[in-house]
Amino acid sequence: MPQKLNVLFIMTDQQRVDYLSIYGNRVLETPAMDRIGREGTVFSNAFVQSAVCGPSRACFYTGRYVHTHRSRWNEVPLPLTEKTLGHYFEQAGYRAAVIGKTHQYADYPKPDFVKPETITRDPKQLSRVDSIGFEYVAGAAWTPAVPTHEYFAYLKQKGYPGEGSQLIHNAYCERDPERKGDYPEPLRQPTLLKAEDSESHYLTDRAIQFMSETTDRPWLLHLSFFHPHHPNVAPYPYNEMYSEDDFPEPVRSESELDHPLFKQFRTERNRPIPDPGDATWWRHWRAVYAGLIKEIDDNLSRLFAFMDDAGLMDNTLIIFTSDHGEFAGDHWFFEKEMPYWQAYQVPLLIRCPGCPNGVTASEFAESVDIVPTCLEAAGLEVPPGVQGRSLLPFVHGRTPEDWRRETIAEWTFEYYNAPVQMGLSPSQCRAVMLRNHHYSYCHFSDLPDLLFDLEKDLNELTNVAEDPAHASVVSELQTRLLDWQMQTWDPLPLRIDTGWPRKLGVGPAPADLPYNFNA
Repeated sequence: MPQKLNVLFIMTDQQRVDYLSIYGNRVLETPAMDRIGREGTVFSNAFVQSAVCGPSRACFYTGRYVHTHRSRWNEVPLPLTEKTLGHYFEQAGYRAAVIGKTHQYADYPKPDFVKPETITRDPKQLSRVDSIGFEYVAGAAWTPAVPTHEYFAYLKQKGYPGEGSQLIHNAYCERDPERKGDYPEPLRQPTLLKAEDSESHYLTDRAIQFMSETTDRPWLLHLSFFHPHHPNVAPYPYNEMYSEDDFPEPVRSESELDHPLFKQFRTERNRPIPDPGDATWWRHWRAVYAGLIKEIDDNLSRLFAFMDDAGLMDNTLIIFTSDHGEFAGDHWFFEKEMPYWQAYQVPLLIRCPGCPNGVTASEFAESVDIVPTCLEAAGLEVPPGVQGRSLLPFVHGRTPEDWRRETIAEWTFEYYNAPVQMGLSPSQCRAVMLRNHHYSYCHFSDLPDLLFDLEKDLNELTNVAEDPAHASVVSELQTRLLDWQMQTWDPLPLRIDTGWPRKLGVGPAPADLPYNFNA
């Protein structure tokens, strides 16, 4: 009987697609990440369906769009009816675990039909109900919804000062007075935390331990790093590994400041930035950001060396991606969320044993495609509730004729302060984005739209949504958005298949129901 395929699903947090050498970065070298694509497939047009951590990850974990899984923003719980990669693989006999961040909370308070014994009793050990289906092996400093006590204890044992969250604050946010960084302070100073004690190093150690001890069954491991998500501070030598002179100034124009929503958002989201207009500061910021990515890559090199020695590379599907991107000063923004490629386009690399090397796929891949890809690779059935499509045809060097010609994402901004300042109701805080190879379009509820002609304006600096010459384009894309909304209605729950008016062959038959009185 052939050995079942293991699955290693690696995710970084807030990593731009152009911050890997395999995607063209000429300064940052990422040999471990590159190896996945070099020995597998590089997806050059992979986009997430939300550029906010929680809802984006819910798409990755469920294979369903934001309006379907309903976890529309951070800390909006994932409904108990939503099944994840963890559920599917554990039910198939795998050890399905997560090491690191998920940013996923299960429904709370629990409905009264949930059995009390299935709910978490020990806050240090989440039940499967509260862990969205995964076995939680380890969290770290910045892993919302995951127990972090073990990493706290690890740092305490190493001699770092403080207790609980203060310990993390001291390790990450205070600087070593003996090591003064260059301008701007304190961005360039190293953290008190040493590289060998950082959470990227710690999570990698736990991943190696997990693989070493899981020999009795196949496994699915979601290794989810927190960085390069801010705080944008790095341990030595990663804080000074790159020169700011090697990074370009942010891409932006004065005309971008006119949109009413973004005026408010730039004030709110740029609060941690001393001077958002300081291009030199951003170049330093990008250098440290690159250092954090390099730190992860160095740890992945350690992990892959272990896997090579253990023979695991020959029997493990490896997927590498990020939950969303980062502006790093582009468009006058910090972080993500806004409808530009820097926030929504992500790296996606897949290495599958026995598949061709060095494949590049330019078709649109989406975060919802990861679940069906993993299931198909493992020989498991893809349930009808999954809305993504398997990427394995591309991994095998084939392009399906009926593949999508655009990618679409959703955003709700009701939880920020900016809409309050603008007098917007929650129902007015909605946006849907569509991108094809020619245009990038964002439709807002009760706010001006955005349209960029990518053939003339690849940097998305000139909004032509109000240009009469593009009126027909806007109308066509609005129709495509409406079509997509209808086509992606939730296919669940499945209808009882009575055979009338026609047999569907999808849902259960009446004879299969436990309350069938006609049997």
